Amino acid sequence: MTPDLCPPRPDHDKRSLQEILQRLAERAFAERLAKSTTPLAAVEGPGDLASGVRPRLRIELRRELELAHLREQAELLRGAAVLGLAESLEGRLLAGTSEPSLGQEAWMRRCAEEIDAALFDAVRVEGDLIVCGLLARTGWPRPEALSAAAGSLHDSPATRLVHARALCAAGRWDEARLLLETLEPATLSEPERADQRELSGLDDERNGNSAGALALYERAAACGGGALVDVAAFALALELGREDRADWARERLESRHLSVARRRRLMSELGQRRSFLGRPWSAENRARLERRLEAPGLRRAIGEAS
Repeated sequence: MTPDLCPPRPDHDKRSLQEILQRLAERAFAERLAKSTTPLAAVEGPGDLASGVRPRLRIELRRELELAHLREQAELLRGAAVLGLAESLEGRLLAGTSEPSLGQEAWMRRCAEEIDAALFDAVRVEGDLIVCGLLARTGWPRPEALSAAAGSLHDSPATRLVHARALCAAGRWDEARLLLETLEPATLSEPERADQRELSGLDDERNGNSAGALALYERAAACGGGALVDVAAFALALELGREDRADWARERLESRHLSVARRRRLMSELGQRRSFLGRPWSAENRARLERRLEAPGLRRAIGEAS
């Protein structure tokens, strides 16, 4: 009778790989210590050695070294999640301004440097980071898995924002909203506050709360949000019949001095994003938006976007 063959569990494989790398790193670290010719007396006096100051200092330094590697690996995993989001339509439609992409080539170089340095320092390397460093982009874990791994290594507002965006792109809006609500505005930079408010506004718009979404888009714009936030606020203000707020958003757009081609791309992106949210433009709202836009060539762009 042929026994059942079960594929190995991914988490088991990941742990096994990490254990192997950890043992290799520890062996390399031990070899470096054994080869050291620096006498202890040259570093500390007999009194320090007897009192145990050196062991305590070594533990503290070791811990700081580990934390530095964890922060670097978390940043790399967050960057990998951003790269993954940039390759999907949903990720591009939800792109923020606070986390620019490092670029694939630069990211790979930095990843290789960190893996080498971590092994040299006998520090564990996160399994997902090894996968991304060894495999082509198509073999990477999903963006939400990478951002979650980053948060497990080192929690930060930037990582939470990227993770929330990845969750939204994956359709896990409720989880994303709960995560966004854990962010304290005082801990965020201006671009991060803009991204937090924009993502929350998208969730409100998805749920039909246009007034709440408009308020959040306006707050995001006030924090330096991107041009797409201005367009989204402009469209919602027109839908709600708020001419004063539509004029405010329109003035912001005009101050950007955007080319016609750039405006057309923004309108197309907004139409795609609203469709992704399940809130496509109605014919009436599209016509109203057309009347308010004076730049040539935009009417066709609006029709294509919706």
